[in-house]
Amino acid sequence: MKKAAPKAKPAAQQPVGAESGPCQIGVISAIGDQLSVQHVGLTMLGNEYMEAPIETWGIDDLFVARVRAAAPGTAVRKIAYASGAFKPYYHPEAKLFRNDRDDLTALVRQIAGTANCERYVVATKARVSVDGTNQSIEGLGVYKNWASPSGRGVVVSYFRINVFDGRTFDIHRAPTRSFGDVIASSFSNKNDNMQILNNLEFPKTPEQVTSSALLRDSTRSLLTAQLDRYLPAYIKGE
Repeated sequence: MKKAAPKAKPAAQQPVGAESGPCQIGVISAIGDQLSVQHVGLTMLGNEYMEAPIETWGIDDLFVARVRAAAPGTAVRKIAYASGAFKPYYHPEAKLFRNDRDDLTALVRQIAGTANCERYVVATKARVSVDGTNQSIEGLGVYKNWASPSGRGVVVSYFRINVFDGRTFDIHRAPTRSFGDVIASSFSNKNDNMQILNNLEFPKTPEQVTSSALLRDSTRSLLTAQLDRYLPAYIKGE
């Protein structure tokens, strides 16, 4: 009897999120893990805050997709990183002097590893005051003021975009009307960073946030409009 031919070994699988080939733009998005939920009361005792996981909303993948749309014909790669990698950056240990840019540069260099991309487009959360109060909200969020009518909430999207040189990891100069300029402006005057919802049942638990199609779709729609407006200038370096 003839011996059966040896079975071919299955091809080695790449890690989830890994991509091969040349890389002109590597994308690192650190804004899509959670939604900040802020209820601003009449007094401090009425303030409520929680954070809800929204990884299933695909926010970071949306950021990658909008970079690809802003850079047609360019090899764009999503750069994966370990869960919690940005936690020390967002919540650093207290110290007398801290250089935010240096901390971010070190983190991006570490995450980039051996990807060898020509540039890295990085999105990180920004923290802003809520409606002129002493409360704040970070990154993607939804808030409601004590004086807001029933069913009314405001979805917000605040983040920074930085472009890093792939060899030196120097941060490129921001475009003349940069997103950094926008988020540094008055919260109440920047309507392109918020969307009012008049039919929102304000969530009371993280589960209600995660399962809300209205919050998911409104957040994605707001973010898409922002990125399509600002990303081309970052990609072109204008």
